[in-house]
Amino acid sequence: MFIVKANAVVGAEIPDNCDEGLSSAIEIGKTGKVKDIKVNVDIEHPFAGDLKIVMKSPSGKEIVLHNRQGGNEAYTAKTYHCAMLEDFVGEGAQGTWVLTAFDHAVRDSGKLNGWEIEMLSDTVMTHKVEVGEEIPDDNVIGIESVITVEEGGTITDLNLHMDITHPYIGDIVAKLIGPSGRACLLQRSEGGNADNLDKTYDSEILKSFLGDEAKGKWRLQVKDNSLRDTGTLNSWQLSMTVKPKDQLTKIEGIGTKSAEALNNAGITSFAQLASMEATAVKETLVAAGKSFNRFDTTTWPAQARMAALGEWDALKVWQDELDGGKVVQ
Repeated sequence: MFIVKANAVVGAEIPDNCDEGLSSAIEIGKTGKVKDIKVNVDIEHPFAGDLKIVMKSPSGKEIVLHNRQGGNEAYTAKTYHCAMLEDFVGEGAQGTWVLTAFDHAVRDSGKLNGWEIEMLSDTVMTHKVEVGEEIPDDNVIGIESVITVEEGGTITDLNLHMDITHPYIGDIVAKLIGPSGRACLLQRSEGGNADNLDKTYDSEILKSFLGDEAKGKWRLQVKDNSLRDTGTLNSWQLSMTVKPKDQLTKIEGIGTKSAEALNNAGITSFAQLASMEATAVKETLVAAGKSFNRFDTTTWPAQARMAALGEWDALKVWQDELDGGKVVQ
């Protein structure tokens, strides 16, 4: 998981009584699926009933944040949480997110100062290799192609796409071997005389790899077990969702034993810890052992959020003011 935060400074007038509105875009570069999302909108307008605010995800899905409610009250900066934005959960984080503000009435006018988006996302890694290699005909050895994954983490979801040109796919046997040596048979002389194999294998087929370490060499072995018809392995692709393992002891107040307790409860990343309430963190620890009842977890999620965002300098300054992770009174 990761937390990403981005903002756009606009400082422009919203066209009065105009159907086109004023749009602003934020580009998210990280790849992942949205787990939680929050949007801060800074608009100044004397008449909230004139305003309509729409947000659009990279896939084109739209959610109306504000739809002319509020009458003659002024619209000021607001924060929209996941309860309103739940339709974005599961969407791809990467790409262009667009906020559009409309003023649908005459006279009163307003200004979009800026907006900010913050999201918690699963980390999705995609690795593809173009092979373009002929598969030896009637050969028990076949060919092997390797994808090396440099990023570490525990696999929670895995998909493999394989593209093979062959006039008789019933000849094909294919197997995926993970870094641990664990193997999964993907294709076993199935499909008869059908042409070509352009197929995605999901986590139901690849479930034996769930919970494994992502980092290392992934090997795809393809064989042609019959004479005459020949084919080519064009390409293959791995897409995996991973739960990264961060060094939780970088959070002041978390020691080796408490980090181990959190890891055993499935909390392995700064982003996960940042998404929790301090009371929930405490409950998780106490469930692992009554000795953890003395721990003060009040600052842990906030510290973890800064760590997840890479705000190490600011985190160090704050930690210098803390006493064992606790706020000094």
